Amino acid sequence: MPYSEFGVELYGNAIIASEALLAENPEAVAGFNRAFNKALIETIQDPEAAVKHVSSRDGLVDEALELRRLKLALDAQVITEETLAEGLGAVTLERLEQSIAEAVSSFGLESTPEAAKLFNASLLPEQSSRAVPR
Repeated sequence: MPYSEFGVELYGNAIIASEALLAENPEAVAGFNRAFNKALIETIQDPEAAVKHVSSRDGLVDEALELRRLKLALDAQVITEETLAEGLGAVTLERLEQSIAEAVSSFGLESTPEAAKLFNASLLPEQSSRAVPR
């Protein structure tokens, strides 16, 4: 279900690191983010190659089916107006705050996490390297 079409603006994916790792080795987190970003861009540029790579590691993969699924996910969830404007991996504070408020309300949480404590843009690759390939 395309939640955003019904007013739910949750972010769907995240890379999560512990507070200890962030404090002790932020370079590792930044490096992982660069590697993930590079792989995502390569996947967007050549989804067929990405599926072939996965298939080479898992012989049970139905390449045609997985290619359809991947293209659907890329078109519906990854390549969006927001990622085209902000770059891959970007989080807008307003949307994050709305997402937190929705989660707090939906799950009856007793406290509301601070958006600024949940997302650290300083560990992302520079924005020019996160541009969605066209």
